[in-house]
Amino acid sequence: MKDFTANSLPFPRGLEWFYKNKVKGDPFYDEIFRAEKQYEETQQELIKDLLAIGIKIRSVYDLVNEREKSYSEAIPILLMHLDKEYDKRIIEGIVRALKVKEAKKLNIGIDLFLKSYRKGIDENDYSLMDASSQAIKMFAKKGDSDKIASILQLDAKIPEGAKKAIRKEILATFNKLGGQK
Repeated sequence: MKDFTANSLPFPRGLEWFYKNKVKGDPFYDEIFRAEKQYEETQQELIKDLLAIGIKIRSVYDLVNEREKSYSEAIPILLMHLDKEYDKRIIEGIVRALKVKEAKKLNIGIDLFLKSYRKGIDENDYSLMDASSQAIKMFAKKGDSDKIASILQLDAKIPEGAKKAIRKEILATFNKLGGQK
């Protein structure tokens, strides 16, 4: 069993203890706690699938924050879950967890990352667009320039603050592959 839960960033005694004993009844913290519980519940299927192959996590970000242990056996499960309908934070975590050299060796295409990039645009989420554009750059190969060109055309939908950095990343990948724009 590989335990990645040391990478979790919980409150010292746990989020529930903190909530029940320190801030319960405060509308601000009530909303944060509700959102965090929903976030935890949403990724239970992913957590269970990883546990079934001997990888213990509390959140997909436990893998993102890992610098020492390999989790190559988790990559097929992460790819399967990337294609599911999750909250954008979980999708971003899966994308970031897949940006490892072990995944690069598997010759993963960019289609799922293009999908997550589009989700970032649709939900106006710079962080998801950024993670996805980095993954597209990492996994793109010859022959992908047409797919990348299709997302370059989405410029009008990208928020102004994110447009320059994101476009630069995607355009650099497009040009690296010999694309003509």
